[in-house]
Amino acid sequence: MSLRPRSSDSPAPMQLGLGSMVFLGVMLGASLLTLLRTVAVAYLLPASQFGTYAIVLATGAFLATLISFGASEATIKDFPRLIADGDQKQMVRNARSLVLKLALRAIGCAVPFLVLGWITEVVWLRLTGIAFLCAFAMAWTGVLASMQRAASSPKTLASGTLLRTGATFILVVIAATAGLELVLIAEIAGSCIACFISERLFFGQEQSAENQSAPKSVNREKAVASKSNNDGLLIFLSFTLIGIPFYLDRLFIGATMGMEEAGKYGILAIFLTAASLLVNTIAQRVGPDVIRLTHQNSDSKAAFSQMYQWIGIASVFWLTFMAGVSSIFYMDWLPSAFKAYAIEPQYLVPITLSGVLLNTGLMEFMLLALNREKAFLHCSMIFVLAVVFVSGLISLLHWELAAFLWALVAARALYAACLLYNLHSPALSHKGSHNG
Repeated sequence: MSLRPRSSDSPAPMQLGLGSMVFLGVMLGASLLTLLRTVAVAYLLPASQFGTYAIVLATGAFLATLISFGASEATIKDFPRLIADGDQKQMVRNARSLVLKLALRAIGCAVPFLVLGWITEVVWLRLTGIAFLCAFAMAWTGVLASMQRAASSPKTLASGTLLRTGATFILVVIAATAGLELVLIAEIAGSCIACFISERLFFGQEQSAENQSAPKSVNREKAVASKSNNDGLLIFLSFTLIGIPFYLDRLFIGATMGMEEAGKYGILAIFLTAASLLVNTIAQRVGPDVIRLTHQNSDSKAAFSQMYQWIGIASVFWLTFMAGVSSIFYMDWLPSAFKAYAIEPQYLVPITLSGVLLNTGLMEFMLLALNREKAFLHCSMIFVLAVVFVSGLISLLHWELAAFLWALVAARALYAACLLYNLHSPALSHKGSHNG
């Protein structure tokens, strides 16, 4: 089987070295800035308003997937393939068209709630309208992130992320002194302004003559094929299912074990957030590499090698970090503010294993690269069913928090096993070697 010719402008895969370490440092620093923004809002707003702030943002994140309904998710693999074919202009056109559609949908949904809220002075109606505007800002951020990942320029991705997090941080902290709704408006404005500047700054230049000479007939054929299938919808459903446990875990703990245990789990979940940020940071750069390599190389060996290499690197980073955290717990160096939560050191073992298993994020990119969206959906369904089953068992038997943490480890291990089976299943290898 002949290999697909590589475009001379196709970015090189990310390799371990000083440059990649600087990139990871910048991206993790931007993630830390996002966490600090939340801490600052929690400090500056009254507790009740901060709770509302968190609910509106969470609702906006969920609504962002609804107003997209698979269109944004489809860009995860469509954009890297357009870049691999040397057609950045088509990627930019597709992105701008999608952002316009998302804006019209979000505004169309937001305006009735905002108008009714102002007329009736019902606060939750206004906040629902604002949540739809938050959804647009988050959806636009997702589209831009797909563009930056596809370009596989560490400078572009890191600079765009810092611009977005920095601008939003400044606006939100200033607005937090003036009340809840201004904070939410600042969130929306910061994201939208940064997205607009980033898109014009990094993708506004005309393509080189070499890029413009790419075979347009092939690209048009791929664009038609992309529109005719439902890959984006399948990806949308899969990510929605995977996200359910992350949206509802604290609610489940509070309802079944009490708010004290929910607070304890909230502290432990910070570590899972850190693991998720690490994996997502690597996936931002490596995921499109995997999709591109599979698109260009029909045997996918280079893509698998890239995926497993960075899973190993992420695991080493995470295990080293948790070893340091464990020393704080076991040597009784825990700050007094956290001692009230009575977090026992043995809780760190399942948290550490769950952090390693979050590397399934890189496997998901590989599954998408092999055009196995249906398999991805099946894996996500199995994961959610496993979480629901063990959660129901814990609730019925009145087990404690430790049991829930180990149950999550079991569910994530099952999910990882399902992904690995579908990645390496001989029955699917021939089908997965073709990329449209």
